[in-house]
Amino acid sequence: MGQPKQLLPWEGTSILGHLTGLYRPLVHQVAVVCQPSHKAVFAELDRVGVVPDNRIINSDANSDMFASVRLALDWNNWNPNITHVVLALVDQPQIRAATVSALIAWARAHPDHICQTEHAGRRRHPVIVPRQWIEAITHNHRFSTLHEALTGLSANVFSLQVSDSGVDIDLDTPEDYLAAQNRSPNRQP
Repeated sequence: MGQPKQLLPWEGTSILGHLTGLYRPLVHQVAVVCQPSHKAVFAELDRVGVVPDNRIINSDANSDMFASVRLALDWNNWNPNITHVVLALVDQPQIRAATVSALIAWARAHPDHICQTEHAGRRRHPVIVPRQWIEAITHNHRFSTLHEALTGLSANVFSLQVSDSGVDIDLDTPEDYLAAQNRSPNRQP
């Protein structure tokens, strides 16, 4: 992307600001995995109200996404009353709050299962992981990606069919970002 994508403008704020604003009323605790070297990201976390105690530091700049997932799932500062962890991507600012709410309701209806969205026949993010499945994902050395873990545990994964195409889009290039902005229902001219 050429710059930290979480800092890109989105609907009157940054992608990070938009996503923390989307998730904050729906979950008990919002925590963000970030690298310690991004001062601008830390400043944005301050601006959007993600306190230092809710920052999960990934000090390996060369690590893959699964390393960040493992850090988040294994993090010791989750509120002890939290029964599930929602894994959301910064790549999905176009996801609708109604989709996240529906997935949370789905997870409440199936509290012992890993729950994730599915669109157009493909399982997508966000993923909701009950605490009892965290160790199976983070400490099983057969899995080198979250996709492998979810496939390996597929009997315990329940998918929620959604019509929100926002779950299908990743922001990996400037073109992806512009296309997502153009599809956003709240885009500003």
